[in-house]
Amino acid sequence: MSDHALLARLELLEGRVGELEDHRDITQLIAFIGPACDSGAADAFANRFLPDGVYNVGARAFVGSDQVRKVVAEGRHLEYMAAGCAHLMTPPHIEVDGDRAVAVNYTVLAIHSTETELWEPRRVSANRWMLRRVDGAWKVQDRSIDVLDGSASARELLGAVLGASNVF
Repeated sequence: MSDHALLARLELLEGRVGELEDHRDITQLIAFIGPACDSGAADAFANRFLPDGVYNVGARAFVGSDQVRKVVAEGRHLEYMAAGCAHLMTPPHIEVDGDRAVAVNYTVLAIHSTETELWEPRRVSANRWMLRRVDGAWKVQDRSIDVLDGSASARELLGAVLGASNVF
């Protein structure tokens, strides 16, 4: 094998390893979010977002680190944690384009019931993650979540990524 062919093969392998690392890192980032929510780790949750990152929950947008932190540290989420909650995240479908990526997955929110002593699914949501690599680390630029209740908006959230030619 010539030096040129060997160098080309090495570059190809480096590229493929880089793609695998991107997918692994993004999957780990998304997998981190559920346990961060369920443990009340509001700072760790917010730190996974860019400082001006956006978390869209239906029609409500939390913009910037301080507001994103409040998603976990305040309101209804505290009631969920007190009861015992689990944000179950499915593996994401990921598309990477350089230092930008988009991913989609589902979240099932289960809450513990003191009546039945079982965890009951309360909500199943579609997630779309817009991510950016900054200083070698993937961060959430925008996470949009919509309840899968038969409405077109949740289907559009997923469909905007799957099979789309220009998602970035």
